[in-house]
Amino acid sequence: MLVRFKNIWCILILLLVVARTYSQKSGFLYSKDSVKVTYDEYFVSKKAPVVLLCHQAGSSRGEYTEIAKRINKSGINCVAIDQRSGGKCKEVVNQTHLDAEQKKLSTGYLDSEKDIIAALDYFHLKYKKKISLLGSSYSASLILKIAATQKQKIKTLFVFSPGEYFDGFNLKKHIENLEVMTFIYGAKNELQDIEACTSLLLNKKTFRSFSEGKHGASVLWNDCPSSSEFWSEFESQLKFLKFI
Repeated sequence: MLVRFKNIWCILILLLVVARTYSQKSGFLYSKDSVKVTYDEYFVSKKAPVVLLCHQAGSSRGEYTEIAKRINKSGINCVAIDQRSGGKCKEVVNQTHLDAEQKKLSTGYLDSEKDIIAALDYFHLKYKKKISLLGSSYSASLILKIAATQKQKIKTLFVFSPGEYFDGFNLKKHIENLEVMTFIYGAKNELQDIEACTSLLLNKKTFRSFSEGKHGASVLWNDCPSSSEFWSEFESQLKFLKFI
């Protein structure tokens, strides 16, 4: 009977340890033009680094449902936001998009910059530290654009499939003096598009990785054949965040 009780006690302790690996909660903040920006916060520790996760076109914070939990296992806090330019991903509807539409505000790619900056400002203040940003497709280009003027708040950039996605705006020229450490990821068939906007960043603070895979951060989804290859490199870089 005593042995059985000890076994049950050990199982309970193990469950508590697993439960405390991370906590998840949803919330919202407001952009400069009063759009309600919805987010999911995956919390590990107030002392741990923080990564802000930004989705691709037609998507939502649901793009990071499984990715965020794995990032937590590296001892990293992360926050996935809905940007107003989006839709639905993994059954998660983009609430920021709905709010912007209800207020009859534009939901183009560049309009989402306000949402990302609002989230950056909010969590920079909350955690009292520099925030790393992860962008997917158009949001990868947006965080590059933002980092050119917000470097005092940004620790590192992880950009998946960036490109010249903005009409009338030359991203390549805008970021030529970017000083933030940047990790660039993409599929091999995206090499030309990625080089078109990031060729001026090929310096000691820029690292690039190409492989077969999906577009944007979805290359990290479990159902992507190249996910293990990308995760291996990505996780080593996440651990690096603890030392810079």
